Amino acid sequence: MGGSECHALKAFKGNECYAYFKIAPALKLQITNGVSVEVVYFDADADGHLRLDYDSNEDLRNQAYTQSKEYVRLKGTQQWRKAVFVLENPRFEGRQNDGADFRLVALRPRFFLRSVRVLPE
Repeated sequence: MGGSECHALKAFKGNECYAYFKIAPALKLQITNGVSVEVVYFDADADGHLRLDYDSNEDLRNQAYTQSKEYVRLKGTQQWRKAVFVLENPRFEGRQNDGADFRLVALRPRFFLRSVRVLPE
């Protein structure tokens, strides 16, 4: 897409696309109070948004799927864009589906993902 190799995600049900990620154990040792996650995506369609759900110590109702404070509006610019999500108080004990530590959620029927980087603060 847009001249670059990427992962093409399709909605499982409705308009939500998911990509799940496990953090390497060695990187988990470097994470203390927070972490940033950088996502490079192709902004193909308008009228949707992008967020991260992560395993945290914050939300007592469902700690494994705490929503990021940042939401990125998808605008349909037909360009590769970068989003950064700051995750506070991560727990990362693999309590999401298939032992994942966080997931990217795109509210669109299709979504194109080039890269994801976890950056300890």
